[in-house]
Amino acid sequence: MPTLAEKWIEQGRMEGRLEGRMEGMILEAQEMVLEALIERFGLIKPDLSVKIKGIVNRELLKSLLKLAIRVNSLSEFEEKLKQVEL
Repeated sequence: MPTLAEKWIEQGRMEGRLEGRMEGMILEAQEMVLEALIERFGLIKPDLSVKIKGIVNRELLKSLLKLAIRVNSLSEFEEKLKQVEL
C-alpha cells in the first residue's frame, strides 16, 4: 500500500504529464497556424509570428487556423487578429 508521500508524488507526476501535454498541444496549434499562413502567403512578418506564439488559448488558435485558411490576404488575417486581441 503506497504511503501518503508516494501518493502525492504520483499525483504530482500525473499533473506534470498533463501540463506537458497541454503545452505540447498549444505549441502544435501555434505552429499549425503559422504553417498555414506561410503556405498560403509566403514569408510572414516576425512580429506576427511572435503574436501567434504568444497565444496560449487552444480554442482561439483553432479559430485562427480556420481563419488562416479562409482569408484572402495576410493583411486581412492581421486585421481580424487585431479584433480578437481587443
